[in-house]
Amino acid sequence: MARKNSFLSLSHEDKLQYRWSSMLEIESGLDHCTVEQLVAVLKTISAISMYILVVHDQDVKDGKEVKEHFHCLVRLRAQIQNSALLKAFDDHTGHERSVNTRPIESWEAAVVYLLHETTSAKSKAKYPLTALRASDGVNASEYWMQCYERYLHRRSTKDDTVVESENGKKQRTLR
Repeated sequence: MARKNSFLSLSHEDKLQYRWSSMLEIESGLDHCTVEQLVAVLKTISAISMYILVVHDQDVKDGKEVKEHFHCLVRLRAQIQNSALLKAFDDHTGHERSVNTRPIESWEAAVVYLLHETTSAKSKAKYPLTALRASDGVNASEYWMQCYERYLHRRSTKDDTVVESENGKKQRTLR
């Protein structure tokens, strides 16, 4: 007889908490987890090597203001199971599912997105460098600028020429 709560029966969202990651985005509305609570929890997790965060309080979607929320990017010294990270936040805030996490594929693009300076976020509200907050010993503004330069360099090394391949499909080529 199959177990009722087996991994396969979990929703996609619930399965994500079991992934192991070394770079994560943590996101929450401020009604569930304040920035102060976030920073307090981050400081207790030894696996975290650094973080950078911003509060988004000017976002608009479909003509309506989006509830104030934060985005926090975390680099880990070692991979950690998302469920362990989520439990640390839930224990500290007293709310179940107080934050959401997701793995990050491109660290630089994620950091640049914090201020809505990526190509995909150009039409969104912009946030100043002073809105960033980072780990002790990290100058958030300088760090963001370094990531922005690497992000621009990576984008400039892509050749935006679309060519037709042998099978007739169009594809983007890289230099």
